Amino acid sequence: MKNLKKVLAFVVVFAMMFTMAVSATPFEDVDDNASYAEAVTILNALKIMIGDDQGNFNPDKTITRAEATAVIVRAKGLEDAAAGAKGATPFKDVAADHWASGYINIAAQSEIVNGYGDGNFGPEDPVTYDQIVKLIVAALGYTPKAIVNGGYPTGYLVIASQQGITKGATGNAGDPAPRKTVARLIFNALDVNMMEQTVFVKGEERYEEVDKTLLDLLGIDKYEGIITNSYATKATVKSDDRSLDMDAYYVNGEKYTTPDPTKFDSVGTTNAADYVGYYATVYAKDDDATNDYTILAVAPKSGRNDVVEIDYTQVDRIKWDGNDIDAVDYTINPTDKNAITLDVAYGASFYYNGKNDDYDSAIDFIEAAVDDDEIKPGKIKFVFVTEYNESDVVY
Repeated sequence: MKNLKKVLAFVVVFAMMFTMAVSATPFEDVDDNASYAEAVTILNALKIMIGDDQGNFNPDKTITRAEATAVIVRAKGLEDAAAGAKGATPFKDVAADHWASGYINIAAQSEIVNGYGDGNFGPEDPVTYDQIVKLIVAALGYTPKAIVNGGYPTGYLVIASQQGITKGATGNAGDPAPRKTVARLIFNALDVNMMEQTVFVKGEERYEEVDKTLLDLLGIDKYEGIITNSYATKATVKSDDRSLDMDAYYVNGEKYTTPDPTKFDSVGTTNAADYVGYYATVYAKDDDATNDYTILAVAPKSGRNDVVEIDYTQVDRIKWDGNDIDAVDYTINPTDKNAITLDVAYGASFYYNGKNDDYDSAIDFIEAAVDDDEIKPGKIKFVFVTEYNESDVVY
């Protein structure tokens, strides 16, 4: 009878659409639960801000002014232009063969950087919090508005705060900016509307916010929602299947009260297939080489997903009313006297040993357990998507 309860529990979980997945940042020195983990993961995947050759991001290390300039130029989709601009610079302390000369030239020509005013740029100087904020705000085209609001540094800090760029990444003017802070600032800026000049008549110049972001410049679409299925969770998979499905509640900044079903042709080189069940952000674009709509980056939303993995042998009892599962009692070790109670919220799916069985397979699984007392070993994972807003999910 105890075994039957265990098997029936899996079917109820399946019927309730509960999902499973695994998460990890790409760097050993960045904890999955760090407030900047999503920013680091996404920027690394988009090749805007990467780690070192030892597999570390070095979140607390200070970034230099040359490095910060390179990151900004990459975020604007000007990597190729920077390569072509390598050479003599307008700054006497940046040689033509300096690794960042192309980035610095592009940024200077775009009036994103202007040096110290004495002919020097200070490429190896640590960038300060107000300096990186200034670079970001200028890259987004808000310099005229920043000047009206007090200029450097106050005006730029005001604009950054108003546009949500400093959310979760506050700092003080003059303080060195660590890489984790820079990552969060640039990540926040990716989908901020830019400002462009719309009236060019001298003395009557006008600048307005436009429906264009850094992601647009990069040709990338951004989705936020729950990943519902992937090739990796199917019982049978075609050899060329690398697809993934998502219920998207935000698409390129547009909010949906009911999910916008989205299908990606390929997960690319990401581990997106592991995130089934997670509330996550996905960045994708058309791959010109394959003609596939390919995922470039994926990351679970910080603070939105709790994961509990239970081995089948650990399950002690299932609490359910015949329709809905209420809780799972399980033990960590066979010798444990007291079970742990896991309260199960609405919204789960049945994944057994990493595969998403259909309902008929689940029924077959029950019959085998009841008639033949065959209970296959394995693991189930519960992924709890937390802190819903009303607009996040409407069933």
